[in-house]
Amino acid sequence: MKKILFMFVILLLFIVGCFVFALKQSTPQIEKKKHPIHTVQKKEPIPVTTKDGNSLLVHTGQKVRQKGWATFTLKNIYTVQKHYVISNMDLYIKQLKWIELTDLTDKAKDYLYSYTGTSLQSLFHEGYKANNLQEANEIVDRSKWKIDKSVGYLDITYTIKNKNKNEEQFFSMVNVFGNNFYFYVPSQNFISSEDTLMGTTDASRIDYQPGELRNGEIGLILGDKLPSVPNEIHFKTAPLLDGESHELIHKAETFTIKSK
Repeated sequence: MKKILFMFVILLLFIVGCFVFALKQSTPQIEKKKHPIHTVQKKEPIPVTTKDGNSLLVHTGQKVRQKGWATFTLKNIYTVQKHYVISNMDLYIKQLKWIELTDLTDKAKDYLYSYTGTSLQSLFHEGYKANNLQEANEIVDRSKWKIDKSVGYLDITYTIKNKNKNEEQFFSMVNVFGNNFYFYVPSQNFISSEDTLMGTTDASRIDYQPGELRNGEIGLILGDKLPSVPNEIHFKTAPLLDGESHELIHKAETFTIKSK
């Protein structure tokens, strides 16, 4: 009798165990969510160069640190890639860049200070009538401002070629202007390039030799805060003169660049 009872208990436990097992298998399992470990994303280091930082900027938001000078940030870029034909001169504008400089060294601030403010030509363009040249120059000097934490500028890159068989005298961009700015390039451009080194005025420039091609770059200080990018930017050339006789070949022209 005891043996039968024992066997009955064993059988009952087996049946209960099977039932519990089946019930467990049919019940959906609640998966415990693992909370992701919070990770702090490291900022990408800004590339450092000893050369011209601007030349490395290719996309908006990109930053480059030029050793001993400043950090360049590309705020906007417009690829022009357009030819402007002025008689025998072929002007090819490559790009417009709006660049912000931060973390400037004292050397950079001192150098760029000379190119802040206005110019005599800009004053006269705005309708200012000076009693004498000295007074006008004093106004220009007082218009300059010290650079603090940042400064913005417009950068223009281009090439210019003399397609004639004779020497010619020319200045690609005498004035660059938009809705909120007007620049006299010979005195307000702070970048020295193959073309802009050739003289500070159209009259003092070294003549273009027959077939000569020059690379040019212009940098114009816009202020401590970059203005909004204008829809149009205009530039005016110098008259084109014969290099030997200095006779007029082509009058000065004004062109428009659609920047948007």
